[in-house]
Amino acid sequence: MRVSESDLRASEVRTKVEISDMRMAELEAALKMAELTKANIDEQANRLRSDVHSRDKTIKSLSEEKGRLTEQIRSLNKRIETSEERKQMYKDQCATSDVEMKALEDRTMELESKVVSLEQE
Repeated sequence: MRVSESDLRASEVRTKVEISDMRMAELEAALKMAELTKANIDEQANRLRSDVHSRDKTIKSLSEEKGRLTEQIRSLNKRIETSEERKQMYKDQCATSDVEMKALEDRTMELESKVVSLEQE
């Protein structure tokens, strides 16, 4: 049995169509995979953007809190310094008062001694 040239051409065309259909199916499957992958990447990108935004807000909030705490520390350090200066001033006044009291006690004893001696005369 002899196959005609037109049958061969028809068979060749059918084969090419089948190959084209197979390639088209492969391409469609690859396209669907690419679309799914893109959707997953978009979803991950959105989550990451949200995470970055949230992180940036947290960093800003912490930075502001750090600034407030730094200012509080400065204020407290200044108050401590002022308190230390006052404490030293009070100690100095106390020491001066002690010296003055001792001088007054000595003078009182001296005067009492004079009074006693004057009374005895």
